[in-house]
Amino acid sequence: RSSDLGNTIINDSENASSDESWVDRLSPLQKRIIGCSLAIVAGVLYGANFIPVLYIKDHAKRNESKYAGASQFDLDYVFAHFSGIFLTSSVYFLIYCAAMKNHPKIYPEAILPGFLSGLLWGIANCCWFLANHYLSAVVSFPIITAGPGFIAAM
Repeated sequence: RSSDLGNTIINDSENASSDESWVDRLSPLQKRIIGCSLAIVAGVLYGANFIPVLYIKDHAKRNESKYAGASQFDLDYVFAHFSGIFLTSSVYFLIYCAAMKNHPKIYPEAILPGFLSGLLWGIANCCWFLANHYLSAVVSFPIITAGPGFIAAM
């Protein structure tokens, strides 16, 4: 096993399938269409990320609503939000393991960086919840989504 990431052997068992992906068989135009389509889906889901929290907070102000009296502080919803993300990603991983017939391709060099990036994402998401609370989603969403790209372009 080599320490060079480019030459690392993944799942070096005899039963491992080919490393060729279905994406490798697509034309550049097909890759572009699929990539743009998936980016649109990701953007829609990213934009819908806080809808449940905002819905509950807005309806908590009405006495006739089943959400009457719900917390108006956004960080009170972080545990449920993160638990849902963890559960969903765990289900996706189990489906992937089943599709790979219990031989998933796991890159050991990516585990720690992936964990650390998830930790940073969690901290940033908590800050986003706070920004939604203090600035409102109408103000915080454009700042948070465009801000990193703007800073990177400078």
